[in-house]
Amino acid sequence: MSGQEEHFSSTSGPFTKKEATRHLDKFFGTTEDNVQEIHISKISAKTLPSTTATIVAPPWASLVPMRVETDSDDFSMSNRTLLLISPSSVDVDCSTTTTAVLMVDRTEQLHRALNKFIYHVERMSNEDDPSGNGFHREYRELRDLAIKNRDTVAATHGRIPHNIRKNRYKDIVPFDDTRYKDHDYINANYVLVGFNINANHVLVGFNINPNHVLDAHKREGYIASQGPLPHTLEDFWRMIEEQNVKVVMMACREVEAGKKKCAQYWVEEGAEYGQFGNYKVACIRAEELADDCIERHLQLTTADGIQDVYQYHYTGWPDHGIPDDIDVILAMIKRMRDIRTKDPNHAAVVVHCSAGCGRTGTICAIDYAWEILKSGQLDEDFNLYEIVKSMREQRQSMIQTPEQYEMAHLAVKELFQKHIEIMNESDYINVHFKNDVSFA
Repeated sequence: MSGQEEHFSSTSGPFTKKEATRHLDKFFGTTEDNVQEIHISKISAKTLPSTTATIVAPPWASLVPMRVETDSDDFSMSNRTLLLISPSSVDVDCSTTTTAVLMVDRTEQLHRALNKFIYHVERMSNEDDPSGNGFHREYRELRDLAIKNRDTVAATHGRIPHNIRKNRYKDIVPFDDTRYKDHDYINANYVLVGFNINANHVLVGFNINPNHVLDAHKREGYIASQGPLPHTLEDFWRMIEEQNVKVVMMACREVEAGKKKCAQYWVEEGAEYGQFGNYKVACIRAEELADDCIERHLQLTTADGIQDVYQYHYTGWPDHGIPDDIDVILAMIKRMRDIRTKDPNHAAVVVHCSAGCGRTGTICAIDYAWEILKSGQLDEDFNLYEIVKSMREQRQSMIQTPEQYEMAHLAVKELFQKHIEIMNESDYINVHFKNDVSFA
C-alpha cells in the first residue's frame, strides 16, 4: 500500500501526515516537504531481532528506528532511517499489525552534523593565536569566564574548619549547589546531572537530587571527585554504596613525581579483602586492557549485601598533561559504557584523578559527547565548548589546561570519524541508535 492516504493508523491511534511531521520536526528539524512518502505495511517478523518481538522506543520520543518490508515495489531503504510512530514501549504482533512508517533522510542530517564538528576541530587546530591555536584561545575564554564569575558561585561547605582537612588541595573546593551531600562532606560534585538541555545539549537549569537523571535518556551523569585521602576512604566507599555506583574511572597514579596523588581504595587480585571503616572490598579479577590501563572487578560488602564495582584505572596520563594514545582512552571509555549500559539503575559514574578536575573533566566531556551521539540527539548545534563551560559551572576547573581541552576535541573528532565509517558501511541500519564505535 502506498502512502497517499490523508490519514494513516498507528499503534497509538490515527495520525495525519501533518501530525506525524510535527513529531519529526521536534527532534530532527524535518518539514512536511522532507517526508518522502508514507507507506502502510505489515511488519515482517523476520526483519525484527530474533530474540524479541517488542519494539521499544527511545524514552525521549515517540519514534523508534527499525527495518521493515513493504509490498511496494518502489520502496527504497537506501541511506534512509525508518521511524515508526508508536508509544514509548509497544508490544507488536508482527504478523498482523498494520503500522505507519515515515521515511526520512536522517542519515544525511547526521553526516552533516558529524562533518561540521570535524571541520571545526581542523579549523581550530590550524588557527593562529598568540598562545598557540584556536583551542588555546577558547580555553583562555573559559578560564577568564571562571575568574570573572568565581565570586558568584558559593563554595563554603568545603571551607568549614572540620571539612578543610578532607580537601586534598586547598584551592579545589566543591561548589555548594552541586556538591555530593547525601552523607558527610566529601570533595565531589554532581556533573551533568538532573538538568534540562538546550539546543547545544548543555545545562540550562538543574535541581540536584540523587534521583534526578542526566536527561530524558535516564542517565545519571557523573560524580567528579578528588582522589581519596587516607582519612576519607570510608567516605568514598560510602558514596559508592549510597549511589549504587557500578563504574569508577581513575585517571592518575597513586604517586606522581614523588607526590601522593590518591590513596589506594582497592586491593589487588589475590590479596585478602581490604577494610575501609565499615566496608570490605575484595578484588575478584584484574585485567590489563592495554598499556597503562587496568580493569578491576571489585566487590563491596556492606551491611545490605554485596555490590559489584568495576574500576578502570589509567596510569599513563600525566597531571596537567595529556596521554600519548587517545585510542586507549576511547577504548577505556567504551568498556565503561558497556558496563554502564547493563546497569538497570542507571547509576552515576564516579570519575576521579587527583584533584578531580583536569583529567576528570576531559573524560566526562568525551563520554558525554559519545552519549549524545549514541542517543540520536546529535545535530549541527553540537558544541563542545558549551558543554565544557557547563561542566565548569558545576565543578571548578573541569579541564585544567588548553592541551586537555584540545585533546577532548581530538578524541571526539576521532569518535565521529569512526562513526562515519560505520554509517558508510550500512545502507539502512539505523547506526546512530543501534551501533556503537568499537576501539580494539
